Amino acid sequence: MLPMTATLSTAVHRIEVRPQAGQRDPRGEAALRQARSLGLTPEPTRIESASIYLIEAALEPEQLERIARELLTDAIVEESIINEQQEPNADATIEVHPLPGVMDPDADAVVKAIRAMFDIDVAVRTGRRYDFHGVDANAAREIAGRTLANPVIHGIYSEPFHPEAFPQGHAYELSIVEVPIRDLDDAQLEKLSREGHLFLSLEEMRAIQAEYRHLGREPREIELETLAQTWSEHCVHKTLKATVRYRESDAGGIMSIRDLCAQGERPGHVVHEDGSVTIHNLLKSTVAAATHEL
Repeated sequence: MLPMTATLSTAVHRIEVRPQAGQRDPRGEAALRQARSLGLTPEPTRIESASIYLIEAALEPEQLERIARELLTDAIVEESIINEQQEPNADATIEVHPLPGVMDPDADAVVKAIRAMFDIDVAVRTGRRYDFHGVDANAAREIAGRTLANPVIHGIYSEPFHPEAFPQGHAYELSIVEVPIRDLDDAQLEKLSREGHLFLSLEEMRAIQAEYRHLGREPREIELETLAQTWSEHCVHKTLKATVRYRESDAGGIMSIRDLCAQGERPGHVVHEDGSVTIHNLLKSTVAAATHEL
C-alpha cells in the first residue's frame, strides 16, 4: 500500500531578513539619524533594522527555505530566519507594517516571483523591524510614529507581528441613505456641511436645501457628496474665480500691479484712487490671461 501524502494547509509564514554581523545596516543608520533629529532625551544610541516578509500559502519547509535563500536574502551580506522570532538584544523593538488595503509594491513583487517559482496561490505582506538601543518602548514608539511610519497607512507594533491569517474583505451590502435637510435651520446646515465633510458655505447649503424643498424629498447621501465635490474648491476654484481687492505693500523696486496697469489696459483689473487694485476673476484675469490672449 502506498504511503498517504499529507495535505498542506494554508498558513502565514514569517521570514525575517537582516544584515549579517559586521555588515552595514543603511536602513538602521538612516532611522538613527531621523530619531536623533527629533531632539528627544534620551536619544537612541543604535537602531538595527530587518525586513519582514509575511507569506500566506500552503508551502513545504523546503519551499520556504528556497524562497528565503533565492528570493529574499543576499547570502553575501544578509541572513534570514524562518518562522522564528529572533530574540531582540535591544531595549525596545518596533515593527511597521502597511495596514490592510494599503498598496505594498514590495509584496506584489514577491508574489510574482513565488508564483513564477512554484505556480501556487500566495499572498504576501511586508514590514520593517527596528531594534532600539538606549531608549525604552514608549520612546521607541514615539520615534516610530514621528519618523518611521505614517499612522494613517501603517500599523505600529511593539513586538514581532505574526498573524495567524490575513484579514479578508467581505461583501458590501448596498443601502440607500437619505439625509434630512429640508427642515434644518442655518446652524444645522453649517453643522451638516462640516460633519458630513461637504465643506460648503451656508449660501451653498441653502441653495441645496431650496432645491430639495422644490423636489419634495430629501437628498440621498451620494447626491450631497456629488454636489459637494462638483462645487468644491478643487473642482471649481471658487477663490481663484472670485473678485479680489488687493493692496500692495512697498514693492521694493519690483514692478507692481499698479505699474503694469498704468502701462496699458489690463482686462479684469481696476486701479482705485487709494492705490488698491480690484481683480475680477483672479484665474481668468491673471493665470489664464496669457493663454486667452494667444
